Amino acid sequence: VVVSVQSLLHRDHPQLYRPKQVERLEQGLQGMVESACLWICASEGTREDLVRLYHVPRGRTVVIPPGTTPGFAQAGQDPSAVQRVRARFGLDQRPYFLFLGAIEPRKNIKNLVDAFELALDQGLEADLVLAGPHGWQSRRIREACARRTRLQGRLHLPGYIAAADLPPLMAGASGFVHPARHEGTGMTAMEAMAAGTPVLCSHRGALPEVTAGAALLFEPNDPASIARTLLQTEGDAELRERMRQQGLARSAELTWERSALQTLEAYQLAMRLPA
Repeated sequence: VVVSVQSLLHRDHPQLYRPKQVERLEQGLQGMVESACLWICASEGTREDLVRLYHVPRGRTVVIPPGTTPGFAQAGQDPSAVQRVRARFGLDQRPYFLFLGAIEPRKNIKNLVDAFELALDQGLEADLVLAGPHGWQSRRIREACARRTRLQGRLHLPGYIAAADLPPLMAGASGFVHPARHEGTGMTAMEAMAAGTPVLCSHRGALPEVTAGAALLFEPNDPASIARTLLQTEGDAELRERMRQQGLARSAELTWERSALQTLEAYQLAMRLPA
């Protein structure tokens, strides 16, 4: 039995999930700990969590990052597609920072919105887009945003984004913001780098590992720290270009071809290990 694991956030932060979801995850993981021959982890951070929380022997783990969909790299070279998507979502009046993911507490949306409001008060010109499906407690988050009159017309919640629109929406952003307190994989940060979009992200979980020096890092529990990175990115064109180039170089290392070959090697390893 070979098990792939993306994140173990539910164990350290169960309050960020539905209780039944935590229960199902725990039951499944406990059963797999007894039967798994090898664990494929999406990041070193996830492997550390697996060893720490479930006492899995390190010799029965490998780390294989996922790859990035080619469409994101292509979108960065298609300004007409970017402009069409910006116009469709009403984002062609001002530059914008983008968050992409489920709208729910585990993504630390509240602190990002607090940071955006702070940055607006300090002269930020860009809008903020919170794009993604409505997740657990999303209604509470959206209602809290609607009550903030300072954010009217500047904060956009377009909901679920069709797959064809994701790459140009990402490529058109001044920066991609990932505020999660813990992230086991960081797929959206990888997609942003591939699109040539500067990444601003939490210094926790797998995000520093995934971005490998190409991102501006912040303290996710401190809205002022997030606000500073928004203002710094907007105000420094040279910094944005440097982050863009570093992100493109990093994303070139993260391909599905490489991931597939490493996965094949992991299964070959599993066949050599005792059951």
